[in-house]
Amino acid sequence: MCVMVVGQSQDDETQIIFKVLEYKTQHKVAVQGLLNFTDNVASTPVHPTRIGKLTDKMEAQLKEGVSIITECIQRAIGQAAAGEPTVPK
Repeated sequence: MCVMVVGQSQDDETQIIFKVLEYKTQHKVAVQGLLNFTDNVASTPVHPTRIGKLTDKMEAQLKEGVSIITECIQRAIGQAAAGEPTVPK
């Protein structure tokens, strides 16, 4: 998930600020019969205050999320500067 704030700071300048939110998903399956079960999904934010020490995999997940969003923003800025319509991919 990504939260973005975009604003015009001057006539010829726009600032883009974003925060990437990654989550660790845990499934808790409850079986109540042969064909009756529920899958309860709990999502915990990947952040040291919520999980404790981040694993290498979690840190890589956060870095990848930031990289993906940065690439999308740069692609959109490049297309807008070239006069092409910006279409999400």
